Amino acid sequence: MKRTFVTTLLAVMVFLAIPGTAALAIDLPDNMQIISAKVYHSLVETDDMLVVFHAKVNYDSANGTYPTVPASSSILMRFVSDNGTILASSTPYVYSPFDTNGYGDLVSSFYLGADDAPAWEGEHVLNITGLPIYYSPLPTPVNYTLQISDYDDSEDQDTNQSDLYIEVLRLTDVFKIIYPDVALKSITDVGTVLSAYGEAYFKSAIPGLLDLCPALFYVQVYTPEVIEVEPYDTSLGDTLAERMGGTDIQRGMDRLGDIVGVGGSFIAGIVTFIGTMALCIFSMRRGWGIEPGIALSTLAVTLMAVLFGDFLFNLLMILALIAAIGIMYIVALRRA
Repeated sequence: MKRTFVTTLLAVMVFLAIPGTAALAIDLPDNMQIISAKVYHSLVETDDMLVVFHAKVNYDSANGTYPTVPASSSILMRFVSDNGTILASSTPYVYSPFDTNGYGDLVSSFYLGADDAPAWEGEHVLNITGLPIYYSPLPTPVNYTLQISDYDDSEDQDTNQSDLYIEVLRLTDVFKIIYPDVALKSITDVGTVLSAYGEAYFKSAIPGLLDLCPALFYVQVYTPEVIEVEPYDTSLGDTLAERMGGTDIQRGMDRLGDIVGVGGSFIAGIVTFIGTMALCIFSMRRGWGIEPGIALSTLAVTLMAVLFGDFLFNLLMILALIAAIGIMYIVALRRA
């Protein structure tokens, strides 16, 4: 009885696993191919290597219907050296304006620094294969062996970058025919460059492209225009500070200040402070409340500030004291 139960359980598990595998499977492409490939070196550093290739995962028989699983999950691309070492790998970039889910015609690349780059003009291989988690059976893989003609024969960095510039713009023309609604390049006052669509696509299809070929990008340098402004200085403050110079009021304040060892402006502040306290007390004693006293004190302080141009510190001090008097009256005296 126990053995029968275990056997039945295993059979059910196998049965349940079968539709799950089928659900993951997607239709095989008609074929996969690498249409063109170009290899560049010494773009950023001496003896680095960039492989740019135009590939296609063909679903033409599906009349433009592509798998719902993105190609970035189902397709693997590898760069293999002539001795069988896998140098780099990537997946197709899914660019939504193409509306292909990453299948169809695509551009991809492999960049290797000088320390990792294989032998120049070697018979290295570009491999494209499907992943078994989604394809059963697997599609026929692509193994494209690089030819001597695929290698750019320029030597200096500027020429190498110029050749890459030409190749990328050639690809934009090819893709304009395939995807007519997506303009990948534009003509500007500085020449032909990648459009906003082109930048978005090729910067992902060829990582680091901005450093590899800056000429493909529209760069604007703007020098801000100098705006004429009215120059400002402290001359008005200096003039106001001397407004009372030589007057009887200033001489009187200075004499009082000399007696106690302070400046004439400080004496003016003390006089103003005593006057504002007197106004507040008078207003309260008359039964008017403190508000009229504070209003009159504010006018008095403003007048003194205008007369004595360096009166700002004293002004702030006196206003703070007036506020303190008001708070003290509201909290304590009025309640009493």
